[in-house]
Amino acid sequence: MKLSPGGLMSKWNIFGGWQGRQQQQQQQQHIQLGKPPGGVSVEPPPPQQQQQQQQQQQARTPGGHPFSALPTLGSAPVASGPGRPAARAGKGAAASAGGLSGVAARAGRIAVPEDFDWRAYLLRYSDLRNSNIRTRDAAVFHYVDNGYSEQRSYQRVPVLLRYTACQGLFNQMYAHLNALVLADYLGADVVLPPSVYRESFSKYFTMTEIEKNEVKWTPTDTDALLDVDALQRFYAQKGERGVAPWGLFLRIMAKHQELVDAGWPHNTTVVLDLPCPFLSIMTLTCMESAQEAATALKFNRTIVQMARTVINGMRTAGISHYNGAHLRLEKDAVDWARILGGLRKYLAEYAKSFAAAGFTTAKDLYIASGLLSYDASEEMQNMLKFLRPHSKTVQYKELYLPPQMLKELNPEQEALVDFLVLSNSNNFVGLGSSTFSVYLREYRVLLGHPRMADVFVDTSKIGTDALFERCTHFAPLDTTATAAMPLQRQVL
Repeated sequence: MKLSPGGLMSKWNIFGGWQGRQQQQQQQQHIQLGKPPGGVSVEPPPPQQQQQQQQQQQARTPGGHPFSALPTLGSAPVASGPGRPAARAGKGAAASAGGLSGVAARAGRIAVPEDFDWRAYLLRYSDLRNSNIRTRDAAVFHYVDNGYSEQRSYQRVPVLLRYTACQGLFNQMYAHLNALVLADYLGADVVLPPSVYRESFSKYFTMTEIEKNEVKWTPTDTDALLDVDALQRFYAQKGERGVAPWGLFLRIMAKHQELVDAGWPHNTTVVLDLPCPFLSIMTLTCMESAQEAATALKFNRTIVQMARTVINGMRTAGISHYNGAHLRLEKDAVDWARILGGLRKYLAEYAKSFAAAGFTTAKDLYIASGLLSYDASEEMQNMLKFLRPHSKTVQYKELYLPPQMLKELNPEQEALVDFLVLSNSNNFVGLGSSTFSVYLREYRVLLGHPRMADVFVDTSKIGTDALFERCTHFAPLDTTATAAMPLQRQVL
């Protein structure tokens, strides 16, 4: 794990993309360029590396392709420059890339370079993708048959992706997930931003009249919510991926070409600064990559242990199987109740969902609610009275975790305890407009729960259904399917 130097930046964690680039370990000058969404900038390598690159640039053959002298990322440059092999091989020569010798032999042109990056090759050239060249073998065949003679490059532009994580717990998780999906397709290194937490669930929050918001957000360590070490290990072991036609990458390429034409070294890093990427990617179009990112996002191990303590406490009390519900009745969610017709109608929608999920007095119910995180005892008693017809007993974390332990948690960490306990429930009722609920539904599917076991309160009047349908899924949609990469349970 590499940590950025200085101030709050020490809270940001950096991990390598596909190539594990070492030049990001250097403290580099930051130069602002043009501004696509969030802004794109570049970071040149240190002076010694610049001099080395200038020498390589001067040694290039006149008229060569502008990317032909790109160095292999993280390795010493070769005399001819990666992006093209050192010399043509004879007709029928074997490829040097493992498993591709037959392709090169059939092409009868050149040996495949050892550092051939087929993904970068396809990302660079839209005409190849438009010709339905989408696989490793197809990319290699095209390069040895045509690309080499056409002076096409296969080197990936070094990209560093930075972003922010915003608002509540699972708004932040979706921001991380979207950033990892984007980095996957760009082959970028990623800077993980600080986590943030709200002051309390007791403060009024609205998205429509921002000036009336009472909620304040405070940054803290990234690992307050995430297991950053586990995330780093996951991507260190990451295998190969497919390629998608990302227009953003083409804009990065154009910016990088401007720099090269202006005399910057070929390995200049393009820094892509994004605002919060929360729900900015239609995950329905890239489910495999979204599922991989969700699988990689493990949670803080201390919080996981607290959730395990709650589950074990319930088992000791004779509760091995239980239903779960996410009840958004806190002060920061009053707008939802208002939009749905007031508190009485809001609770009626919950009761309807409880019936649809099969909640009865025969099974215990675990609830996630922030009411006990602040002085809301009267509201809590009213909620418990409302839940009696739908449960044998009502369970919550405050019954099993010491008050002092809970006091040391921020509100997002408290919510994470509830999330993990609910991930082990039999059936679950959530709120259709809540990222906590929708992320939990997807997470539970990855754990092996049937999708049909989860029922959502109808919140279509709030207006988030269409966005959530496009941008929140990361688990198989088929109710009979199992996840291709099932999660290892963090709580048992």
